[in-house]
Amino acid sequence: MRSACCLGADRCLAIRCLRPIYVGRPVGPLILGAANAWVGWSSLKSGRIQLALAWNTFVAVMGCLVPIVWPKFIDVGMSTWPHKAVFLWLFIYAFESAAFFFSAVAFVLKDVAVARKD
Repeated sequence: MRSACCLGADRCLAIRCLRPIYVGRPVGPLILGAANAWVGWSSLKSGRIQLALAWNTFVAVMGCLVPIVWPKFIDVGMSTWPHKAVFLWLFIYAFESAAFFFSAVAFVLKDVAVARKD
């Protein structure tokens, strides 16, 4: 039986598992983008890192524990996914992790600069 998708059955499976979530519904990414911008602006304006650390911790934990793609990842494995989807997923994960670690380092080192001035 021939697949109705022109990309091949494996790529269609990966696209179908993501389609109901993102295609035509940019509300979720827009809300997260706005929240990220607000947290970043507030942290830069106030000079305090606690809000950024809390937000980045939340994003890192939720990004690791609650992705919607985990059921399909466990069922079919990542080898059947298109390379662009794998790259995008790993790219987002890398930046979530980097944001968390940089916020944690900034929180730990926030008093070092003040102590050096004295």
